[in-house]
Amino acid sequence: MSEILVATGLHAGYGLSTVLEGISVALRPGHICAILGRNGVGKTTLIRTLCGHCRVREGSVRLAGEDVTNLAPHLMATRSVGLVPQGRRLFRSLSVREHLTVGARHAAAGAHGWTAERVLDTFPALRGRLSNLGGMLSGGEQSMVAIGRALVGNPRVLLLDEPSEGLSPALVKQVGDVLQMLRDDGIAILLVEQNFGLALRLADTVHIMSKGRIVHSGSADELQLRAGDQGTVPGDLRRAGMPASRGVDCAAGQENRPPEARRRDTRFVR
Repeated sequence: MSEILVATGLHAGYGLSTVLEGISVALRPGHICAILGRNGVGKTTLIRTLCGHCRVREGSVRLAGEDVTNLAPHLMATRSVGLVPQGRRLFRSLSVREHLTVGARHAAAGAHGWTAERVLDTFPALRGRLSNLGGMLSGGEQSMVAIGRALVGNPRVLLLDEPSEGLSPALVKQVGDVLQMLRDDGIAILLVEQNFGLALRLADTVHIMSKGRIVHSGSADELQLRAGDQGTVPGDLRRAGMPASRGVDCAAGQENRPPEARRRDTRFVR
């Protein structure tokens, strides 16, 4: 099946700082592409650039053949691009029910679409929390809401920035199971992760980033063979930017952004 989202030669950054230097990725329906690498290499900037939050200085982004380079984020959402941002970024003043309502969009004709009810069937722990505000939820519950908020937009493309960050092993497994289900539904998924084990379990294609560039690309099966039964990352991949253990689940950094790009926004749960 042909690619639905193609980014070619992306250069992007913040102010006078350049973070991405010639990044190219392609997403296909029903496939998961994982982006791995240490803190500060540009993974979050790549997500932000693809969904319109960070301006492309050079290169292009095409969605289903349409040039969407530097299209505003709300217009990307109308084209069925969903985002689960780093840190979940729920609105403190909105309830769980409101988070699952404000971004809802109809599914394509004939598709088995996502509704708030389907999200609650997938994450039943949220049923008893519908009236709770974003700031009243645990980290695991926030992750469920952030994923559900993206799903009710019925995306063709889903961008996830470290969805396993700070979660217990049981919740990491649940998130992984949901992503596998979404892949089976035909959604194209870009997964930014530092959890090597989760990425290998889910991804079809893996890119490793270092200093704003992709320095290694291959299949998850290839990396699994190289890691071996103990999950030890080979030395050349560690030098390229991989953590040393496939079980690592590190908190993400703030990348090479100036202070104004890292300023805390108190509207959101962090």
